[in-house]
Amino acid sequence: MKENKHSIQIGRESINDVSTKELEILRHFIQDFLAKEKDIPNAALSKDSELFPQRQILIYKDTFYDFFDRVFETEYTLFIGNDSISEIPGEELIRLYLTLQSFLTHSEHFVEGAAIPGELPDKGKKKEIYLGPYTPQELSIESEEKSPFINKRTWITDSILSPQNDYTLSTPKGSAFRISQEDLLTLCERIENFLNFKV
Repeated sequence: MKENKHSIQIGRESINDVSTKELEILRHFIQDFLAKEKDIPNAALSKDSELFPQRQILIYKDTFYDFFDRVFETEYTLFIGNDSISEIPGEELIRLYLTLQSFLTHSEHFVEGAAIPGELPDKGKKKEIYLGPYTPQELSIESEEKSPFINKRTWITDSILSPQNDYTLSTPKGSAFRISQEDLLTLCERIENFLNFKV
């Protein structure tokens, strides 16, 4: 007897052709990640830093004096190893410093200090999550075996100075991007309810 396959819709992305066993594995995987994510190492606490060679960080300041205008023009270049960002104006260098300081303070708990005022982020709309039967539209080509993974991204901008988090859930059957922790919890709950209903 052919097993029914299922489809998960998270916002606009879908994960299709999922077996009941794969749903159960996915639920356990997400729960395991959410239980352990508090253990993600911070920059100051990373134990793996010794495994990587130290890359030199260098800042150049170039000042040009124009013959006709008789004014100074200054720009900065930031080097990290072989990578560089050049032609940085002074005000952008200061915004880079304040943004990095806020990220390290709030996300990495690296230094103590007062919060830098910034715009509050727009609260993203909760994504619609649907779990139902999967009907293939065409013959699917078997993808190579890959295990699911979750990526948690913490980000900050020079106008939103409170670190924000979003997640990517990737499986061999599809992926969902920029989802919230609440979306992951809702997905776990939907899968659990679905599996309980099937028993």
